[in-house]
Amino acid sequence: MKSIQMIALLVLCMPVVANAEIDWNDADIKWYGYVDGMLAAKRQQKNVILVVYANWCSVCKKYSRMFHDPSVISHSDKVVLVRLNQDEDGHYLSKFSLDGKYVPRTYILNADFEVQPSPFKSKKYDFYLPPNNVSYLVNLMSSLEK
Repeated sequence: MKSIQMIALLVLCMPVVANAEIDWNDADIKWYGYVDGMLAAKRQQKNVILVVYANWCSVCKKYSRMFHDPSVISHSDKVVLVRLNQDEDGHYLSKFSLDGKYVPRTYILNADFEVQPSPFKSKKYDFYLPPNNVSYLVNLMSSLEK
């Protein structure tokens, strides 16, 4: 009987673990929601890097680890960083589903908040930045500095 109760408890807890919040390093990096991010970008006259993610996405969890890298942290103030949760921020996503609804997607927005062509376009996805490409992310942040 105890083993049945234990299995039931594990099954009930699995969705909570699977949808656990992703650690985007909020302590060291200033992240914005969509509206606040657009206001900050306009006020600071900076470009935007916008990441669309989902808490259930294992690749998104790996992707978020890049934002713990010291070189990414030191370059993060060169742009405004915005996160959109695909499952919670749906009302903003029509503009950011240009080549599908895969996650993570990384968009660059100019000063007029227009989506720019992706510098990391692949054969399959236009806005997918692999989660182990820290140097590319750092170079991207540096190149977007105004």
